Amino acid sequence: MQRFIRFTSIILILFFFLLLQSCSKGCRRGEEAKLKQAEELIKKNEHKEASKILDEIIKNNPKSEKAYELRIKLNLQGKKQKEEELLGDYDKVVEIKGSEQLPLLKEICLNMIRYFLSSDDTEVKMDAIKAVADLGESSFIPDLKNLFNDQDYDVRNESAGALKKMGFVPSEEYLTKKINSGDEWDKMYAIRAWGEDGKISSIPEFKKALNDEDFDVRIEAAKALGNKGDKSAVASLKKLLQDKDTEVRLYAAQSLLKLGERSALSKLISALKSEDYDIRATAVRILGEVGGKDAVIGLKNALRDKDEIVRKEAVDALEKLGNRSVIPELLNVLKDEDYNVRTSAALALYKLGDSSVIEKLKKNLGDNDPETRSFAVQVIGEMGKETISADEIAKIRQLLRDEDPEVRLTAIHALGLIGDKSDIEEIKKMLSDEDDEVKLEAVTTLGKTGDIQVIKDLRNLWMKKVKNPSFKLQIALALKKIIK
Repeated sequence: MQRFIRFTSIILILFFFLLLQSCSKGCRRGEEAKLKQAEELIKKNEHKEASKILDEIIKNNPKSEKAYELRIKLNLQGKKQKEEELLGDYDKVVEIKGSEQLPLLKEICLNMIRYFLSSDDTEVKMDAIKAVADLGESSFIPDLKNLFNDQDYDVRNESAGALKKMGFVPSEEYLTKKINSGDEWDKMYAIRAWGEDGKISSIPEFKKALNDEDFDVRIEAAKALGNKGDKSAVASLKKLLQDKDTEVRLYAAQSLLKLGERSALSKLISALKSEDYDIRATAVRILGEVGGKDAVIGLKNALRDKDEIVRKEAVDALEKLGNRSVIPELLNVLKDEDYNVRTSAALALYKLGDSSVIEKLKKNLGDNDPETRSFAVQVIGEMGKETISADEIAKIRQLLRDEDPEVRLTAIHALGLIGDKSDIEEIKKMLSDEDDEVKLEAVTTLGKTGDIQVIKDLRNLWMKKVKNPSFKLQIALALKKIIK
């Protein structure tokens, strides 16, 4: 009897095992059919029906990685990003598979950056364009070209700059169409691109632009002719020296100098006395490009200009010229009341070979004044690892815990530039800083490290419902840089 009971029990267990296995296979087949159906619906852009099917699958089987992946794909195709669901679904896929799914995360990051390119906030849109230029992803070229229709000229200019950085070269036919479009910005873009591309021959429409009614177009035409080295344009450019707009006269002088007409320098020198700081700053920038003894004298005088923007431009111009005779004047600029002017002067002195500035900065790492500490850290970071000892790097690490957020921020930036991998863990801790700007600097710096170990930390920060769009954008950019 006992043998019979034991035998019957075994048979029943086996029966139920086979039954469960059969049900499991049936359920899997049913799930696979629904997944296939959802995939087909996504291809047909029938998103609502696809979403219902995927939600049902996930409800019945919370470990269906394919359902999560398809829902991510569905979300990425939508006009409005369901960000929390998108990141949550990716988190589930990672949990199920036990590791980061980098191709999928890359797709999410690229899509988020593309989404911000169409933001209603101009500042966010500009940040997204800069991010695209930073990445150099050719898949964004159509998006950037579409932004040539944006109402904001700054957005258009940023897009044009990004395209240039990415190696996009417009055709002669495209530029001719742009200059004849009747749109002021289109004309400026076409002329600028023509001036920068040595392969495109002289086109009559571009020379005519010297007489355009819009002064910005005349400026671009003057600059382009100088870049082209077209000596036949000298007479036309000399006429522009009498233009009613001061900036047009300055850029005409710049192009004439490029074409060997040194007499045009007097226009730039006299512009340094203009009442308009913007004119003075423009003259300084141009003098930094043309160079020469008289230009250096004018730039030295501009170091004492009443406007900090002009003074900073003068420092940058003198650094560009690489003339060591200006070191005494730049040493005096280290006492300038403006932080940015002092920073530029310190970097210029270092690049011109004045080592004394490094020692002064090292001593300032422990100064009682937070702005002085911040200034020292920032400049040392820009100079790089070769200029400082291990002890000084340790002092910069200590400044990550400084009471002043600006000092903490510059310490993160400096450590990122120094590039010691051992600092990554300390920088990761700064993602929890109470100051948003400090957190953002940590995100940017971690993105530059290329270390895949920080991906989870950045994702976790993103999942904490970050509300600032620019912050979200920088996290997406940092992650994409790491994934490559």
